[in-house]
Amino acid sequence: MPTCWLINASRGYFETSRERGFDLLGIDAANARKSRQMTEGDSVVFYIPSSRTFAASATVRSKAFEGHDLIWEHDTKNRERYRNRVHIKPIVVAENPSAEVEGMQVGPSLEYVKRWPPEWWDLALYGMVHIISQRDFDLLDTELGAPQMNPRFKLRKIAVVALLPVVAAAAVACFDTGTGDTSAVTSCAEPGTTLQFGYYAFFEPVSFVNPDEMPYQHYGFESDLVSALEAIEGANLSFERNPIEAWEGIWLKSSDEFDVVGGGITILDSRTMDESGTERVQFTNGHIAFRQSLLTRSEDANRLASYDSLTSDVRIGALAATTGEARLLQLVGLADADGVLLPGTRVQTANGESVADGTSAFHITAAEWSPEFEGRTTLIPPTDDHPTVIYLGDNTGEVDLLNALEMGEVDGVARGEIGNSDAASASAGKLAVAIRDSESEWGGFTVSAANDDLTSCLNGHIDYLTDNRNIGYAQWLEDPDVFINRAASR
Repeated sequence: MPTCWLINASRGYFETSRERGFDLLGIDAANARKSRQMTEGDSVVFYIPSSRTFAASATVRSKAFEGHDLIWEHDTKNRERYRNRVHIKPIVVAENPSAEVEGMQVGPSLEYVKRWPPEWWDLALYGMVHIISQRDFDLLDTELGAPQMNPRFKLRKIAVVALLPVVAAAAVACFDTGTGDTSAVTSCAEPGTTLQFGYYAFFEPVSFVNPDEMPYQHYGFESDLVSALEAIEGANLSFERNPIEAWEGIWLKSSDEFDVVGGGITILDSRTMDESGTERVQFTNGHIAFRQSLLTRSEDANRLASYDSLTSDVRIGALAATTGEARLLQLVGLADADGVLLPGTRVQTANGESVADGTSAFHITAAEWSPEFEGRTTLIPPTDDHPTVIYLGDNTGEVDLLNALEMGEVDGVARGEIGNSDAASASAGKLAVAIRDSESEWGGFTVSAANDDLTSCLNGHIDYLTDNRNIGYAQWLEDPDVFINRAASR
């Protein structure tokens, strides 16, 4: 049965597709399995997060294939990010950004986002590829194709007469995702099998241990999600949990040491590959939304209320090899979207100092970095209008960062909003979240790239437990038993 897809695309991606006439849809590596589910006759709607608008609809015209020519975006090794592709044909395309359908008009009413508070509706759409219901697609397609409802919507219809049969077919044939798969439970392993689950031990409240408790016990959002996976009758999932104290490269450990790895790992295409560019792991579907933020002492919150206020006399603590670090460097202008550092940026390590020259030879991303930046301790900006970055966390991860903030060793901590908000709430008013990023990402587990069967099976159960991403951190915080209760009704 044809499926309706929602594609979360950057403005640059969308405009490149427009220039090509919307003949091709490229999917990132994190969603490669979903691209292989696409088939001729499926329908697609495009969402642009930077403007929170819905901008176009199209029809899938082929099965998935792989292409390596550079079309949309490339990484630091000049590899195309969107290598998994299908041919598409446009139905309706907004003539320009001002003609796009404003998300706040229709977004909160979508079935796909119903588990989120109305003001957070867009968090349900982070991640590139989503399966939406027939009702949601019809609503969005109607808004895109109905300019008479609002004279501001000046839309350009493409081959309307020829495409009417396709539109009609899509309207009645899209697969309805409903509120979770209630089909027969799929077994992920042979009965009696114990899978090895590695998890980061110092990401409270997502995945953590009590250092004073021996042996270590796994706590947090992901711990409860894993317990719910184990509780699904017929899934045959049993995990031996192994705490991992070192964050760097943790996502690759499912390629050899463990069957599954978690711990608040943001889904990134670059994290699926080793240093040689070989794909080693794959991500499960996302189960938790992340947004970066800056935690400060309460008395400094107003002074440091924007990324522009972070100048060279401000010391920001970060954990290396995290999205918190990579996103901070971009937001304050020390690195571009590919992680290439600003010329003149000085990076200090125990072995000395390196000075960036503005080329890709000097870069830092959340997955990899220039070899000379290994073990970095300090990043010194080339001008006064950027902050100094202090790297901590070798001992107990983000706990070191919080201690440094409370002791005045750093002025702010760049990390995810969930952890920072939790730390602020527990500080009795001493700490505050001063800045929240406007963009979000999804976190998932990693599995060996060679184990498609396990990944596919986990995806089915994770999607059920999270109600296709409608149940997330906010819902778990309100009801910590939400996942185990859903498992009981599977």
